Amino acid sequence: GDVIARADESLAGASLLCYCFKLSRADFEGDASLHRFVEDRTRAGECSCETSNPSGRCCLKDLPRT
Repeated sequence: GDVIARADESLAGASLLCYCFKLSRADFEGDASLHRFVEDRTRAGECSCETSNPSGRCCLKDLPRT
């Protein structure tokens, strides 16, 4: 059971584009204002990319443009 639970968590995490605010590709496709939201929150220092994002880097350049 534990291995399956960890695999499910990994798959769920893989769909996230923004780990700081828990936003997926589907979220961005459904709401064009989210890119601006993430930019604004990042500028305000409200992100935690280094610890939240598995890559340890900011997600802004990975986000879809609308």
